[in-house]
Amino acid sequence: MPVIKNSTSKPVRSAGVDFKPGENKFADGALTPAQLAQVNAAPALEIIAVPADEKAALPQKSQESKA
Repeated sequence: MPVIKNSTSKPVRSAGVDFKPGENKFADGALTPAQLAQVNAAPALEIIAVPADEKAALPQKSQESKA
């Protein structure tokens, strides 16, 4: 079951889906690998739980230094 966390106080739209603030839970298979990749690229969204086979296909988010 994918769980996507929206760290903002307002809804965020990514991959054709509106994510409410906080945790957003989805049924297995509800989000395609392409949608998960788009969500993974969104700065305000964090994938905190996803099936291992789908997680392996996601590109790693870059850790930008905050100076």
